[in-house]
Amino acid sequence: MNMRALAVLFTLLFSINLADANQQVLLRVQWQQLALQNSLLSLQEKVDKIQGIASLIEIDQQRASQVVKTPLQVFEQGQATQAEIAFAKWYMLKELGFPAEQFRLVYVKDKQATSTEVWLAWYQTQQVKIITQSDVYEGNLDHLRRNRSLEVVSVVDPQLILKSRQSTRTASLQQQGAVFL
Repeated sequence: MNMRALAVLFTLLFSINLADANQQVLLRVQWQQLALQNSLLSLQEKVDKIQGIASLIEIDQQRASQVVKTPLQVFEQGQATQAEIAFAKWYMLKELGFPAEQFRLVYVKDKQATSTEVWLAWYQTQQVKIITQSDVYEGNLDHLRRNRSLEVVSVVDPQLILKSRQSTRTASLQQQGAVFL
């Protein structure tokens, strides 16, 4: 292999890693700015900003729609399943002071395309907001389902996922002989 080809290959590999690093930095900076502006923003502005942050994360279509990665891993890798992105959105909203119990992960299946999506449902006192991958809908989930010919497959409390992950992590550490202070 001549030196030019080697230099091009090295440059290409380095630039891909640099692009990934830039995306990770951008995600973290966006989150830090939102956390600093938290007290100045309305609830809807916070949701909109989180939608903007989530739009920077690449959707991993190769894996099933389940939550395997933590929100931190999603930020570090810049890639996640729809379920992991919805879970990360919930986690960010919870960290910004939203009541954690008002949210559910909603798994829906498109009857025509047989694809599965994961949405975040926000149950407020008088209304429901559905936070999809790219939009926020107000109103009735049934109306949205009929208009898009969707079937609700499952509804999951994200707090249960968080507790399950914490229990798994604690059990793993105990098996490794970790000491808790």
